Amino acid sequence: MIKFITRGSVLTLTVGLPACGKTTFAESAGFDAAISLDDCREKLWGDKRIQNGAGGMEVLLAMQEKWIESAMKTGKSIIVHNTNIL
Repeated sequence: MIKFITRGSVLTLTVGLPACGKTTFAESAGFDAAISLDDCREKLWGDKRIQNGAGGMEVLLAMQEKWIESAMKTGKSIIVHNTNIL
């Protein structure tokens, strides 16, 4: 397994099919923060499986953007790991 070391303001984006290893990689790669839409769904609607809760995708994306912006302002290394099945 490759060991990554991330320091300073680094933003890495991963997008892929469900269950292809994005979250596993994000959690083991040494980033200061790992952020996903699933995390936002859990926080907003209490369940990461809810795809379109109160406020819809707009509120979901706004939350993720806020978390990313906050982490970037503090100089953290960030990985965003989202699913895309299109």
